[in-house]
Amino acid sequence: MNKDFRLLFFCILWILFFNNQAMGQTDEKENLKTTCEKEEKEKTDEKAETKEVTNPCEKKQEEKEKNSEEIKEEPPKVGNFALPTSQQPAALFGFGGNILDKDEVQLYLFADYFSGKKRVNSDIIPSVLFGVTNEFSIYFNFPVNPYLRDGKNRSSGIEDFFIQFEYAFYNKSTAFYVDEATIVANITAPTGSTKKNPPTGFGAPSVFIGGTFYHTMVDWFAFTSHGAILMSSNGGTRIGDQFLYQFGFGRNIPSTTDRIYAWMLEIDGQYNKKN
Repeated sequence: MNKDFRLLFFCILWILFFNNQAMGQTDEKENLKTTCEKEEKEKTDEKAETKEVTNPCEKKQEEKEKNSEEIKEEPPKVGNFALPTSQQPAALFGFGGNILDKDEVQLYLFADYFSGKKRVNSDIIPSVLFGVTNEFSIYFNFPVNPYLRDGKNRSSGIEDFFIQFEYAFYNKSTAFYVDEATIVANITAPTGSTKKNPPTGFGAPSVFIGGTFYHTMVDWFAFTSHGAILMSSNGGTRIGDQFLYQFGFGRNIPSTTDRIYAWMLEIDGQYNKKN
């Protein structure tokens, strides 16, 4: 009896020992799992907090840029600013000032006629102007001389084709005026003839480079431009380089908001070096 009782007692102790050990291992696993979940949650919370801190900064920067664009000063849309830049007053005979908005295209047909003592010069120039960007344009010109006279000699025909590039490197806008400065360059191809008398071309490629400056207000505007045509030689003959200097100013004539009327005084000068 006592022997059986002792055996039963040891069996109960043995069972309790292994149950406690198993429960301890289970508790360790549960604690480890809880710790891992807690660390993972803390990492997720840190990422969320970082995102919440970053987003307000980005949002504030976007709002700042948006407000900066909104408060950009511009003259009122009246007077010389009643129409887009491409339709505002500019030089009539002078070069440059041909900046368009991006992807805008304009077609021109220019004609002139000068008559003097035994001299007549006339031109018809179809042109295509294309705005590559808001600051850069390309200008294609196809001049034709319908009638040219020098004494008893007369001629006519195609003149030298040229392509012009213009870039607005400076632009300042306020509530009262707009300033713009551009650099102009063009290349002329010798499509005219030097064998005709008078000649309808220079007979050699040439390069032009110059600059312009425009100051435009609601009522008044002024501009100046200066440049040089640098000639190359052809068969031992070299046409002299030419230097251009131009100036003009004018004033808006009050009219409806969808039109611009203005008077303008323009002075164009040219100095030719000897051939």
